[in-house]
Amino acid sequence: MEDRVDLNRRFVPHPEATFFFRVCGDSMVSPIAERSIPDKATLIVDRSREAKHDDIVVAILNDEFTVKRLYRRGNRLALIAENPAYPPIVLNEEQELSIWGVVTAWIMEPR
Repeated sequence: MEDRVDLNRRFVPHPEATFFFRVCGDSMVSPIAERSIPDKATLIVDRSREAKHDDIVVAILNDEFTVKRLYRRGNRLALIAENPAYPPIVLNEEQELSIWGVVTAWIMEPR
């Protein structure tokens, strides 16, 4: 076990572009435990990273923030929830999507 862990060094490589969000909802709760982001978890979001296929992102869609996995193949773009109860959001050309930042980690409190 390491003596000390510098959380800033480990989780905040770009302090000027890093923000924390509180999750509200269960759309990212997954049957696969290591991919699951529970309600009330705290997200660490880096706005300086470019979002790639399969990244978990904070996006703005229809003037609302949402947290989803980004699906990007060719000119197909979708936001995918980890919870199978939520259908994918397949974007069309009329919809305006803004990727606000990339989720780099999340923190879950034990209670």
